[in-house]
Formats: sequence, C-alpha cells, structure tokens
Amino acid sequence: MANVILSSTAEGVKYILSPDLKQQDYIISKGETIQTTISVYASIVPSQTIWFSANILPFGGSVGVTSQIEEVLKQLHQDWIRIPKPAGVRDYLVRYPDLTSILLFVCKIARERVGVYPELSLEVYCDPEIEDEYLTLYIRQDYYDEDILDTIEDIRTQYEVNLTGKSGWLLVTTDFRPPRLNSKDEL
Repeated sequence: MANVILSSTAEGVKYILSPDLKQQDYIISKGETIQTTISVYASIVPSQTIWFSANILPFGGSVGVTSQIEEVLKQLHQDWIRIPKPAGVRDYLVRYPDLTSILLFVCKIARERVGVYPELSLEVYCDPEIEDEYLTLYIRQDYYDEDILDTIEDIRTQYEVNLTGKSGWLLVTTDFRPPRLNSKDEL
C-alpha cells in the first residue's frame, strides 16, 4: 500500500503515482484533491502522471457511494435480477445515489409478487422523444396472465411513496417480451 494523490481537472482525474501502483477507479468532486491508499498491482515509473476518464460528480461523491452501489448490484445478481448493461445502471446510480437505498426493496417486492420464474431485468430506459432516462425493472414471462398489469400496479403501490424526494426515478413494468435467459450464469 502507498499514498497517491488524485486531482480532477476538466480533462479527467489526474493520478500522481509512486512506484508499483496500479490505476484504480475513484470518483471525486470536480476541482477537489484527495489523498487515499490503493493496492499494489503493477510497476509504474515513479512520479509518472496517468490520465484516464472517470465520472466526475458535479456536487461531489465518495468511494463509499460507489462501494454501496457495487454491493447492491452484487446482491441483485444473487437474487436473480438480470442487469444486461451493468455499466449503464451503475452510471445512473452514481448520478442518483439516493435510489440505491430503495432498489433492493423494490426488487424484493417484485420478486415476491411475481414468483421465481419470471425474469426481472433492471435496465436504464432512455426516452427516444425527450431527454429523459430512468431505471426500469422489467417483468418478463413466457406466458402473461390477464392480471399482469394489476400485479404491476400492486407492486408500484408498495414502493412509489418511497420515491418521494428522490433525485432519480424507478419504474416497474413489462414490455410483454419473453425472458431473455435461462441460467444465472447469463445474468
């Protein structure tokens, strides 16, 4: 372990590394300088400056937020929630971290209500007509019961009050498509 200084600029996050350190992802506020510790993985020339792209949060952020997001994503995977584009979901949660606190709750409600066989797929929906995006938990089944929309409305009723005051949005719905996978390995 060794100390490293990270400072953000308009171009990205600047790493000033000492020998035998590896690049590691950190999210820091624009213009902020922090000191932290990272693990040794590869040799890098002493005092070499490395530039890489990173998400710079407009109002600050912390490694704690990203580790919380990673824990939630890991738990969703263990609960058989499909996330076909995890980078998009991760980016959305970094921008709207207050949704992280209710995401597991919503997925649990949906799983309990629809059972183990329907696929639950967490995706970022991007509206093609207006500049809007939000997290969507799709319920997908081989065969749809006549009451699927009532079931979805029941699920929404249980969690929508928890979205009050949140900066992002989460919608549970269906697109009436069949499931896209058959094994947990494909999650």
